[in-house]
Amino acid sequence: MELNFTKYQGAGNDFIIINALDQKKRPELSQAQISILCDRHFGVGGDGLMILEKSTSSDFKMVYYNSDGKEGSLCGNGSRCAVHFYYSYTGKKKTNISFSSFDGVHQASVVRTNTVKLGMSSVMEFLSDESYYFMDTGSPHIVIFADSISELDMEKIGQQFRNVSPLKEAGTNVNVVQKGDSYNLIRTFERGVEGETLACGTGVTAAALIKAIDGKYPAGSYKENFQAIGGLLCVYFDRSAQGFEHIYLEGPAEEVFKGQITL
Repeated sequence: MELNFTKYQGAGNDFIIINALDQKKRPELSQAQISILCDRHFGVGGDGLMILEKSTSSDFKMVYYNSDGKEGSLCGNGSRCAVHFYYSYTGKKKTNISFSSFDGVHQASVVRTNTVKLGMSSVMEFLSDESYYFMDTGSPHIVIFADSISELDMEKIGQQFRNVSPLKEAGTNVNVVQKGDSYNLIRTFERGVEGETLACGTGVTAAALIKAIDGKYPAGSYKENFQAIGGLLCVYFDRSAQGFEHIYLEGPAEEVFKGQITL
């Protein structure tokens, strides 16, 4: 099978996008094939793979797979890349775009040439432990605060906390944050990748909301900037007594190259 693809990156999170928008049926890819495609030595290479197809409830439907080949939950940076791909697919005529994903329909907009702002689902619940917080922002995340993160062994920390959440065997992503005034430093271990990635959109979102909880922010509108290894991401949100609403993730989304591969 000859498979056409487009490689994208958002703040260093890189993805393979398969365009099935013009097809009656999306390509049938096995878990092994997706894993090989995402392999950085034997395939295209990527933190994940997305198939975009037609939708009756939004502009398109996005099906996301982790690099291990298993279907995943919401990917924030992957979603922003998918939106930018659709923006280019339409001839850059449509800047406000909707898509359906794992957790429902999302609204997004291309606010600058290679910058996408993604609407996230409201969050009303979180859990806390002596050493970490847990929150689901479309994907599950543990968030830990540390005085310094530059020398941390994220592989070790990720494996230590990956299965301690309420999800247990299903596992969770793990984020460590170094809080700052103008921006926060963050590093992420992602399940499915089973290692550290250069950024994580849903992880940054969880970190922003948990920072508001940890810092006892009063009700109001906020913006938090996060410096991931791969780039800067911004989270906007409103806090109320009930939880968090009007949450947006903004950051870069850029096409890297197009190609064809034989499976």
